[in-house]
Amino acid sequence: MQKSSQFIRSLKILHFALTSSCVLFLGIVQFLISQGGYLFLFQDITFIFLPASLVLAAVAILLSKILFNKKVMLIKNSNTPLNERLNAYQSALIIRYAPLEGAAFLTLILAYLTGDFTFFISSAILITSLLFVHPSLKRLCSEMELSQSEVALLENPDAEINKN
Repeated sequence: MQKSSQFIRSLKILHFALTSSCVLFLGIVQFLISQGGYLFLFQDITFIFLPASLVLAAVAILLSKILFNKKVMLIKNSNTPLNERLNAYQSALIIRYAPLEGAAFLTLILAYLTGDFTFFISSAILITSLLFVHPSLKRLCSEMELSQSEVALLENPDAEINKN
């Protein structure tokens, strides 16, 4: 048995872990580049990678939104119990975060390989996008279009949710 407050907390912890890993990696890459410790493998073709990283950021943001909305639509249209829909929602959040985090890491790797700080622009856009989709009870209730009784259950921090 899991309480509703524990479920929301687990979503927030997941989001924090993914976001902070991107920020930590950004700091490490920034430090390595500033210390001259970058690989410098692809400096000659940075002019190709830089626009590609911006396109990658845009595609990752769109893909994240499309995949998440598609998954949430399936969840909303299902007639399954609340706990199963919440499990599916957690999976949908992971699907939402994956393209953003993956693209952020890729652009940071490109920054490390080229030694070019301008790749941080794409990374910053992706990390900011990841920050904007933080989980909350209010967001969960609106995205899932939960009934009043389901919202009341989730708003009660001591309410138990059967989570298998």
